[in-house]
Amino acid sequence: MSRFVLVAVALCLLVPPMAVAQPTNIHFRNTPLIKVLDSLQKLYPFDFYYCNRDVQFVRADLDIDGEDFPSVYKKLMADLPFRDTPVYKAGFYTVVLHHIDTLPLSGRIYDDQGEPQIKITVRNLRTKEMTTTDSLGGFELKPVVDSDTLDISGVSVEGKLVSIDGKRRITIVLHRRIRNMDAATVTRHYPNGFVDTGVTAASSPGAYSFMDSISLSRVVATNWEDHIAVGMSGLYSGVGTGNASNMIIRGLNSLVTHVAPTMVLDNFPYFASRGDLNPYDLSSVTLLKDEVAASGWGYVASGGVLVLTTPRGEYNTPFQVQLIENTTVTGAPDLHYIPRMSSTSYISAETLLFNRGYYNTTLNAANVAITPVVQILSEWGHHTLTDAQANTRLQQLAAVDPAATLRKYYYRSRVAQQLHLSLTGGCATRKYWFSLGYDQDPTDLIRNRYQRLTAHLAYTEQLIPKKLELSTIVQLTTINQRLNNPGALPVAYPYAVLADAAGDALPVAYKYNPGYLDTVGHGALPDWHYYPLTELHLANNRLSHLLFYGQSTLDYKLSSRLSLTLLYRYLKSHASLRDDHSKDGFFVHDLYNTNAQVNGPVVYSPIALEDILDRSDSVATEQNGRAQLLYSLSSRRGYQLKAYAGAEWTEQSTTGQTSRTYGYTNGDLSSFANYYSYLSLYSNAALTWRNLYSVYGAFRRDASNIVGVSGNRDWASFWSLGLSGELIRSTRQKAAFPPLLKVRITYGCDGNVPDRTGYLAIQSLGNNNYGALQSGIANPPEPGLQWEKTYMLNMGLDFALLRNKRNEAGRFSGSLDLFWKRSVNVLGNDTLPPSAGVAAFLVNNAILRGRGLDLVMNSVNIPGKWRWESRFLLSVAVDWISRYPLQPSSPASYVTGRFPMTGKPPSALYSYDWGGLNSQTGDPQGSLGHKVSTSYAALMNDQQGAFHYSGSYLPEVYGSLLNMVSWRQWNLSANIIFKAAYCFRRPSINYSQVIEGFSPGVKDYEWHWQAPGDEKHTSVPSFPIVVDANRDAFYQNSAVLITRGDQVRLQDLRISYTVGSSRTLAFRQLEIYAYAANLGILWRANHYGIDPDAANLGDLPVMRSYSLGVRANF
Repeated sequence: MSRFVLVAVALCLLVPPMAVAQPTNIHFRNTPLIKVLDSLQKLYPFDFYYCNRDVQFVRADLDIDGEDFPSVYKKLMADLPFRDTPVYKAGFYTVVLHHIDTLPLSGRIYDDQGEPQIKITVRNLRTKEMTTTDSLGGFELKPVVDSDTLDISGVSVEGKLVSIDGKRRITIVLHRRIRNMDAATVTRHYPNGFVDTGVTAASSPGAYSFMDSISLSRVVATNWEDHIAVGMSGLYSGVGTGNASNMIIRGLNSLVTHVAPTMVLDNFPYFASRGDLNPYDLSSVTLLKDEVAASGWGYVASGGVLVLTTPRGEYNTPFQVQLIENTTVTGAPDLHYIPRMSSTSYISAETLLFNRGYYNTTLNAANVAITPVVQILSEWGHHTLTDAQANTRLQQLAAVDPAATLRKYYYRSRVAQQLHLSLTGGCATRKYWFSLGYDQDPTDLIRNRYQRLTAHLAYTEQLIPKKLELSTIVQLTTINQRLNNPGALPVAYPYAVLADAAGDALPVAYKYNPGYLDTVGHGALPDWHYYPLTELHLANNRLSHLLFYGQSTLDYKLSSRLSLTLLYRYLKSHASLRDDHSKDGFFVHDLYNTNAQVNGPVVYSPIALEDILDRSDSVATEQNGRAQLLYSLSSRRGYQLKAYAGAEWTEQSTTGQTSRTYGYTNGDLSSFANYYSYLSLYSNAALTWRNLYSVYGAFRRDASNIVGVSGNRDWASFWSLGLSGELIRSTRQKAAFPPLLKVRITYGCDGNVPDRTGYLAIQSLGNNNYGALQSGIANPPEPGLQWEKTYMLNMGLDFALLRNKRNEAGRFSGSLDLFWKRSVNVLGNDTLPPSAGVAAFLVNNAILRGRGLDLVMNSVNIPGKWRWESRFLLSVAVDWISRYPLQPSSPASYVTGRFPMTGKPPSALYSYDWGGLNSQTGDPQGSLGHKVSTSYAALMNDQQGAFHYSGSYLPEVYGSLLNMVSWRQWNLSANIIFKAAYCFRRPSINYSQVIEGFSPGVKDYEWHWQAPGDEKHTSVPSFPIVVDANRDAFYQNSAVLITRGDQVRLQDLRISYTVGSSRTLAFRQLEIYAYAANLGILWRANHYGIDPDAANLGDLPVMRSYSLGVRANF
């Protein structure tokens, strides 16, 4: 036995130590160096010694893949301030860490597309030493210590604070200030606006568009909607949408209900006023375009969803301050754009009517406002004015320019200002973001004003680190507006003179005959004339709005795979409109005099000669709650499962009242109240394999007191399914940066809240002719009322080409989405028997269909120091009505009432067939039974159809082209937008309205038919011998006035200069920029000089604005 032991010991001494099995696939990221070394001791035979002060701030990154200890140690210390070699002895490695204080810090800086960044300023916050990067993005800085923090700033990139964590070699990636939106390689989280679901937009098969805070800040505007109006594919912003936001996503899905995109703010739908939000309080906006992307919002997602998120701050971030100041100068509107009749033309028309005796029966009527020209002609005819006096007065009135009058007394240029201050910071367990904003805009109307003050606070704290987190958001907004100037005169005639040579206000002919007002009451009544300038001076109309909302979120990590989230929000807004009518103004005098009884010098009126206050108040309250469970599982085979389920509850109430106070005595009072509640259950799941293939499914059920009894009994079900896969990566291509080619397909169903309720509603109609109170049915009951539903199939392709280390996103990238949709249960009109008391009501009886595409193309045209990037957006959305059972009683309803027609778009324009002007009379002609006719009543009621479809008033094709050029510290960008495949009806003379004094007329009167032969070069009818409303109605809705709306315009231009950190100044980064908006139309299809965005009579084009701003980071 002893011999065996001796032999074994001898063999052990002769044989070298056996190798320890090498560990594989172990990774450390930003881990304290001590923890890394402790872990290595469990894997390798080694020991180490160190001084605590040398390693306390040092963090390390390390990847182990089967190497031996010397190789691993060399890799670990490559970027750290230690240069010690392990000593091997008796089967163990020994390391004594010696900190080298003289080692400089070196590094490289890239942008998020892999391009080296030149002339980036790098400053050590402790020593104030700074340097700039070279042509390869490299820099070197010394001396440094392990705990130093670097301040990184530069041109066209977002500034950043970076802790070196003891490293002596570092790579920094910065985000570009102008980045390609809608890129194919997006990796953002929370694509559907819910709290963290673990599903990213890169892995989701849904269709999205995205803008971050940098992209949003490119535009200078008070309204956040203007910041996204032309920057997101699939989103149309402009006239004709039929909603207050002037936005729609992928066309129309409804005929009569709310078609605006649903806005989601910080995880909850937001139905308050959109002007309550400050655009600089938004960190990102995500557009959800298909059913998978919007699956989390079910009953309000049919029209698309806009997800808005506000800043929350960052953990382990030093205290930072940002100040933004914008000053915007906007010129006065071009009032000559309105094609109104000139004073000369209007006077000639009145003279023609006077000579025909049109005014004979109204010259002495008390309640007819006789214009100055008719009064002059009457006095001239009665020889109270000589020929010379009459002609002089008429010439003076003919010289009046109505545009110049309004420009002098009602309109102005304006200077608006925006201020925004934000504070942010955080430590290991707390983070915060606080902002104050102030906006003031005097508007382009004299005596009007807009002011807004916003305050926003977001605070997050980890009550139990990495396990329990509580976050709170508080928002307060106050808006005050002065609405004293209507921007127009209450009279139609264009030659109104508002002031004499001394500037004193003059009356105009309004509501009553001036001759009657001069004698009524024999001086005992207060002045009954209407003085526009006095009314403007006395007006005191104020609109105030107050919004408060508070929101809390509690995240609890139950295990490594399961977490619970609880959310609650309370929102309250109060709007108050006060219209204070002065006792010295026309409104009070008119009420007083109308009800007065005059007995010599004694006057009695039930209306006191005191101020009258009209007031309207409304209060909206909303409460939301949500509970959600999130499950996450990852397998070694590359599978990832993310699933969540929850319940959501919403209650909304709106109350309001209107009142009139005479002096200080309460007068009439009316009120209203609306109460809505919603309850939702939802679940979503996504399965991904190796980040190549994804399967997504969602299911949701909703109930509400808006829909009918049967609809609530069955609830409403909304669902969606999606698949996606990367084709090139799945072929096991070995290239380091292969092209990206990802296909997506989704199908599902979302809903839309109806604008009517399924329950009986009664409306008070005030007093009847006998003084008794009366009421009527405002909403007939409909037990079967349901949500409108939209089914959509979306097929998408994401691509990125010419990718490399310097440009991982690709020189050429983008996406193409094709979609087909069908909306069912759409609300449409239906008839009831006359005995029901209601002629028509809304039911779920219509079907809409649509299709289209969204194309996004991003390109880096020139990389390097001179960098030129482009982004092209193209959207096509075509809708048509597939089913609409009700038929109108008269074909005129299609033309004048835009009655829905099967097979045509809900945005259809119909027109009467045009047969030219009659060669002998100049009357407009239509087509009746294939023959020209001037029987206008018959033309408008022809059951055979004397009309046709002219086109859509909404663009079916729209998009933009954004070019961005950067060089060193300069950035220049310009945005061109286009709209096509739509039309509008241009304004033209309406003789009936001009004759009756309701319209100032249209300039094309100057080219109206006057003699045979004129019909060859004009389409404006002759002046009628008698007033014929049918004649005007036919002409106003005829095909000759249909005009193409296609246009290309230069939307804006922005140039900026960025200054990096300064030793002498306090800021970390300073950006100075100039911005110009609404620069003009580059091309338009119409030849009439009409801006298609201001095509209606009285519309004014948006004026050019010029802004100068500064953004300072401290």
